[in-house]
Amino acid sequence: PPRRQSAEQARAEKPIRISRLCTTASGRLPTPPSEPTRTELRVPAETHLTQGPVSRAEVFAIVRDRLADILEIEPDAIEESASFRDDLDADSLALIELVEAIEEELAERTVGFRIEDDDLEDLKTVRDAVDYVVGRLN
Repeated sequence: PPRRQSAEQARAEKPIRISRLCTTASGRLPTPPSEPTRTELRVPAETHLTQGPVSRAEVFAIVRDRLADILEIEPDAIEESASFRDDLDADSLALIELVEAIEEELAERTVGFRIEDDDLEDLKTVRDAVDYVVGRLN
């Protein structure tokens, strides 16, 4: 009969891919040792020459429109001062969807733009998200 592998042997042979939805008990994502550290990723995204820089107003419009699509509400109902949880009833999955939508939108206009997983817990309001994105772009 074939010999069964122990769970430890199976893990050693098969690499595990970590996604945004996989967190540790503390709610943080584990960082594999092969990935660059957070400080190495703190480089502002370069802007494509054909589109020019992204303004704060454009970033707000992107965040507002993507969030409205995700939460199925009117974009006009979203103000910069709105709290994701308290005012908009957005759960953690909605915020992850928002991050992915922003990254996808800005990937078309910038090189290397990414919102760090560790920074997600600091984004409490729409203004926080807009300020974060603007800060990463400049």
